[in-house]
Amino acid sequence: MRRLLRWKFVLPTLLLLIVAAIVGVKLYSRSDAAARLVGEKLGTRLGATTQFERLSVGMSSTSLSALRVYEAGSGPESEPILKAGEVDLDVGAVGAARGMDPTEIRFRDARVLLRFDRNGDLLTRLPQAGDGGALPAIRIESGTLTIRQEVMRTPFFRAST
Repeated sequence: MRRLLRWKFVLPTLLLLIVAAIVGVKLYSRSDAAARLVGEKLGTRLGATTQFERLSVGMSSTSLSALRVYEAGSGPESEPILKAGEVDLDVGAVGAARGMDPTEIRFRDARVLLRFDRNGDLLTRLPQAGDGGALPAIRIESGTLTIRQEVMRTPFFRAST
């Protein structure tokens, strides 16, 4: 009889704790604190300034909206080298808590800007992959690549001497 009473108390309490934990994770994953944490980790990992408008962390995946990545050493006052409407990562709350990095990143509506000098050398300072871990598979579902190259200015006519 005591065992039955104990289970009638323990089981609902356990279920209540599980539901409270899930709701707490959901609320935290949509908070400004979680967004700041993800932004800092992403910036550190890339070695560049990053910004995004919205973060949604699920149990097995994470989504970012309006991501902007700036050149290494530049800030938000400069033009971003990458803008993406939506970014999906295959790491969610559980994986992040275990310290896992994404194995796949999917970009939608991506806009990449690369700048070259007159000789064709890349001027854009690209972000560096942080800790030397394996790079994730990157999938771009839709996007635009813009290449800007400095042009050599030659005079229209030369004065004869």
